[in-house]
This record gives sequence, C-alpha cells and structure tokens, in this order.
Amino acid sequence: MYAATKDGLASFGRSMAVALAPRQISVLTVYPGPTRTAHARRYSPDNRHEQRRMPPEQLAALIFRAQQRRRRILLPGTAATIMAAVGHLFPALAEWGMRRAILDRLGAVQYE
Repeated sequence: MYAATKDGLASFGRSMAVALAPRQISVLTVYPGPTRTAHARRYSPDNRHEQRRMPPEQLAALIFRAQQRRRRILLPGTAATIMAAVGHLFPALAEWGMRRAILDRLGAVQYE
C-alpha cells in the first residue's frame, strides 16, 4: 500500500508538471529515500544504520536548490539515483531487492 501510494503521487507530479508547464509553473517531484526522521526510526525494520540516512536539513537544502533550478525530479544521493536506474532498467531485480530489504524483515507475506 505504501509503495503504491508513493507511485501514485509520483505519477500525479509528472502529470501536473506537464499540465502546468505552459503556464510557466514548475512542479518538483522528490524521491527522498531514507531520511533520518522520527517516523523512519519508528517504522524501520532495522535501525542499525540510521546514521546512513540523509539528515532532513540536507534534504531540505537539496529540495530548495532543485526548486530554484526548476527541476522536475529530485533523486537526492547516489543510492537513490542508482535504485531509480535499476528499477527502470531491471524491475524484477528492484522488486527482489525491495522485498529482501523491507518486506522480508517485516515478516510480510511472500509474493510469487
């Protein structure tokens, strides 16, 4: 459900960017990745590497700069960029990685 909601918001952002471009209105869609927040700490299946998560202040600065540059998409950090490329080029591999990193740790139902 969480992933589907994020994907729906991303599609909405892309649609709004196209629809509003003729009016010189820019829409920035952000794919933040792991961010060091209380929410992430509470709901993460594994907090051993919390320090690897991006500090929210750093993410906010990246968002501000991207908006100033009128970018349409922001993938902050190398990991987010790599994961987006893998997901685009090799969707089955990305699905396997997400299942292994998140769903299996949560004890979720295995999908065939």
